[in-house]
Amino acid sequence: MNELDTYLNLIGKPRNVYENAELYPQRRLSIAEMQPFLQLSEAESADFPTADGVLDCRAAEFRQGKWAQQNTKFLNYHKSLTPYTLLNGLPFNHYLGIKTGIAFAENKVVVDVGGGTGQTLVNFFRRPETLTYFLVDPNVRLLHDQFIRVYPSLLTLKMGHILAMGEALPFKNEAADIVLCFAAIDHMADYRQFLKEAHRILRGGGTLLVTGHIEVSVGSKTRKIWRQFNVFSPSFLEFIARRWHQFRNRVALDDHTVHFDSTAQLEKDLRDIGFHVEQAEVVAGSTTFFISATK
Repeated sequence: MNELDTYLNLIGKPRNVYENAELYPQRRLSIAEMQPFLQLSEAESADFPTADGVLDCRAAEFRQGKWAQQNTKFLNYHKSLTPYTLLNGLPFNHYLGIKTGIAFAENKVVVDVGGGTGQTLVNFFRRPETLTYFLVDPNVRLLHDQFIRVYPSLLTLKMGHILAMGEALPFKNEAADIVLCFAAIDHMADYRQFLKEAHRILRGGGTLLVTGHIEVSVGSKTRKIWRQFNVFSPSFLEFIARRWHQFRNRVALDDHTVHFDSTAQLEKDLRDIGFHVEQAEVVAGSTTFFISATK
């Protein structure tokens, strides 16, 4: 479906916030366009399955069983996203991009590990048309129609879509200028191995930018909700409606594999691997942290 047909389709299908979204494929780089950056030879790449331009570099055991179920769960999650998620996540993205300066990158190779649908290309970077961008995730991720409505360049800019684990990135040594890992490091089986892989594929002087969540008690979360929302306010009712919408779509509310209580251990791990930690901050008013480090 071309751009005009896509928007005609959306014009003809207005939807309520809590209706499930339509999902669309990204405009994807071909295998040949990705090949110069990959650790795999052309012949080896041909041995891996592809579908609609998505190269599957996962080990065989990750292509079936629980991972097939995981893929379905994530697609359900994306279908259930509402404008609340988009609008309330943007201030953090903008703050992070300006504070680190990474949002203004030009003519760089970016590897976005656990990159969701790939919207980071346009909702974080200010000059996305100059970037070579790779979306790396163990699950197929499609574009939610809310992103297409807000970011028309998502339908024109190409991205490399690769299925891979963060602990085994299929890129050549020193292939990337920037590695991103937004809200994904605390979902990995071995995040330290991912940090080693990020160090390996980054060029000298390249940047790793990681975000995650500081663990807080259930009581703290509950108090925060009560402080933010009067129980009779529209905001509180929206919170209840959104949670019900997620429950109806069988979306897991907490599937973290590791819980951080500060950035200290992660900073130590980065230094031990050979990174120089540039900035580390738990952002005021949230439980979200970021760390930027250079090779």
